Amino acid sequence: MPRARKRNVDPKIEAYLDYLRAVRGLAERSVRSYAADLEGLEAYLLEAGLGDPDAAGPLELRGFAASLVAAGKAASSVNRALSAVRGYYRH
Repeated sequence: MPRARKRNVDPKIEAYLDYLRAVRGLAERSVRSYAADLEGLEAYLLEAGLGDPDAAGPLELRGFAASLVAAGKAASSVNRALSAVRGYYRH
């Protein structure tokens, strides 16, 4: 089994990923996909000058969605990323 790479992720995002594992019972592959999506959000927000995901507003989140489309992501990938983002903010 490959070793998990060490990530420098916001502790609030890590807490959400732990919640997905422990409470929601998501498969590790799904959690990894959500983690990658939320890391993408973090990277996008850092480029936009926001260090904290909780500082993002609707404009930044729409910009993140648009960046996924502009990068040529499949509709299913964009929808999964937005699902991860919605779940994070609900949590």
